[in-house]
Amino acid sequence: MLLRYSHTENNNIASIKHESEMELIRPLLHLPFSGHKEYFIKNLLASYPDLSEFDKIKTIRKIINAFLEEKSLSAMIEASEELERFLRAIGKRDHYIHQFETFLLGWNVILAIGHKKSLDELLGPIKIEELLRIWLITSIAHDLVGYSIQEANIIVKDLQRIYGLLGVQKIAKLFSGIHRKLYRMIKKKKNNSIISNLLRIFRIRKAHTINLLVGVDTGKIEEIIKEGIMQTLNINKDEAQIVQKKLKDSLDHSYISSILLGHKLDNTTFCGDDETRKRYLRWMLSAIALHHLDKIDLKFVEKIEFTKNPLAYALYIAAGLQEWARSIEVETIYPPFVLYRFNNDESEISLGFILNHDNWTEKLVEEELKYIKTKEYQLNLPKGPDVGLKIISTYISNSTKIDGKTITIIL
Repeated sequence: MLLRYSHTENNNIASIKHESEMELIRPLLHLPFSGHKEYFIKNLLASYPDLSEFDKIKTIRKIINAFLEEKSLSAMIEASEELERFLRAIGKRDHYIHQFETFLLGWNVILAIGHKKSLDELLGPIKIEELLRIWLITSIAHDLVGYSIQEANIIVKDLQRIYGLLGVQKIAKLFSGIHRKLYRMIKKKKNNSIISNLLRIFRIRKAHTINLLVGVDTGKIEEIIKEGIMQTLNINKDEAQIVQKKLKDSLDHSYISSILLGHKLDNTTFCGDDETRKRYLRWMLSAIALHHLDKIDLKFVEKIEFTKNPLAYALYIAAGLQEWARSIEVETIYPPFVLYRFNNDESEISLGFILNHDNWTEKLVEEELKYIKTKEYQLNLPKGPDVGLKIISTYISNSTKIDGKTITIIL
């Protein structure tokens, strides 16, 4: 998948991106937040598009803390940002801003559906403030550990180099050995996840992997996830166990992130009666566990339904559509994406992406066209409600073959 972006000093691009972000945020500014935090939250949201990347990250942390009362959850999300800070320092793309902007796009999708047909009618009685809160937690936590683990090989290599420069040769040698083993395994077994390879290096038994990563017995949490999978995909217990086993055996970061979130949450986190709290928890954990389901088993993706789990639907769509700024040094073979337009009206959500490259090769163009076609197919697999809504993503490119290509999702 050719998704890479770097910041640009071009003021026109910055201005375009500012307008798009403002449109993404606008619906939140009209919501009546309860309590004394309303002005504080809306002020943070309104200032977000004007900020530098560094200040955006600080503002996201303030927004999350204002929404969340659970100190353990806030601490976990802040810790993930600290890890992201290390990754950014060695030139890796940001996932912290990505998660927040997934929240913004997904919330616009949920609201657009709600404008066409009452959310109470589609989902049963639900307060908009509660839906917003559980969607924020889900979207912000959906990539808690994945990217950091997937970049483990580069991190280990850098630590080897740094300790070598410091003259601490024993530690440098240790990291060098780990790096060599990991590199060989990645090259030899390309279809296996980097997480699995790491576990082989440290001789961690797969059956106990999840428990060891989280540090607690995960049986209760995994039972909730299984119940959520049954509800979200509308399948029986045996089928849910098959899906869960595939997620668990692959050690996909989405499943591990759902375990980590479940460990930090309990039924007291949410408003409403006990059954409502359980439903929210099943929604959240299964939405995160399933958001990479297309990489595990594509035939189950079409079973995701908005009416069964709005968070799972919104996360799959928003994470799939979201291609805008994540900081990374430009790699010349990858074209950068810039979100230049976002509109949300009564019948259509439209996004526009600038997709330029200094040296389009025939192979690169073919790969990009294939990617666009594949993405459109996969994003139309989940079942949105039949409400007469379209989501259209258009590419503006200096490649004549790509310019004007669209991805259309029909609900």
